[in-house]
Amino acid sequence: MNLLQIAGRASRSGEYDGAEVWDFRHDADNGFSLHPQAKLPRRILEQVFAECAGKNRQPGPDDCTDALQREILQDHGEKASRMEEIFQAEQDADYPQVAKLCRIIDAATQTVVVDPGLIQRLQNLHRAQWPTWRELMVGSVQLWANRLDAGKMPVKPIGHGGELWAWIGEYDSFLGSMAGVLPLLKVGQEGFEPL
Repeated sequence: MNLLQIAGRASRSGEYDGAEVWDFRHDADNGFSLHPQAKLPRRILEQVFAECAGKNRQPGPDDCTDALQREILQDHGEKASRMEEIFQAEQDADYPQVAKLCRIIDAATQTVVVDPGLIQRLQNLHRAQWPTWRELMVGSVQLWANRLDAGKMPVKPIGHGGELWAWIGEYDSFLGSMAGVLPLLKVGQEGFEPL
């Protein structure tokens, strides 16, 4: 469903001639890791593509419904188990545990500000100069926290309390933060230590 949604957004108003969406997958090596919450959907997507190729057709809306049903059935009751845990934590008045269990995105990510103007404003001692939360949402990305702590990304902590990070590598509107990461991966493959 996500692939179809992305395809529907490419040149939605017809502003680009010949707009294309390229989808690719990668293996978990050479500095890349797989999103833990995407393991099951990734496997199901691969099954759907293989089945459609075997029938010499493209995936369609019915395949989306089928994929959702497969994900629910192959979940092995994890979602139901999670709901029971939340209910029990509420009964026990263990509200920190309720908050933890109710996280929609259960991933250890960190906000990294990529907009140079916002980074400069965050380093200002006068709070009136700090950006609003909306400006931060637009001018930042989410990156894996374990990559930041290990010094594997071109970032530095900023702000007050160390809750935000600043992107100090290359960044562009098409590749995003990967513009700064890809050269580091290439250097690592050629036997040099990343900067």
